[in-house]
Amino acid sequence: MTIEKAVAMIQNLRNAELETIKIVGYEDKITKDFSLIAKGKADYLGKILEEIEPETYPCSHPKKWHDISDGQLYCMGCNQNL
Repeated sequence: MTIEKAVAMIQNLRNAELETIKIVGYEDKITKDFSLIAKGKADYLGKILEEIEPETYPCSHPKKWHDISDGQLYCMGCNQNL
């Protein structure tokens, strides 16, 4: 799995948690607690995204670390699509 795919998957999970908050709301104690848990998960996933999102395209690794998988050029050093 490349970084790009992992970022997309984590973004989908984070968006699902944010939608859960909108659907459940804050009407009573149980839904409020559930919304707070979902918000915590969304915040945690956001922190993960900040850490793993690639900051440089293309990467600075040597070309000998580059390979092609499924027709897509990627770097084996940082595991991101180029």
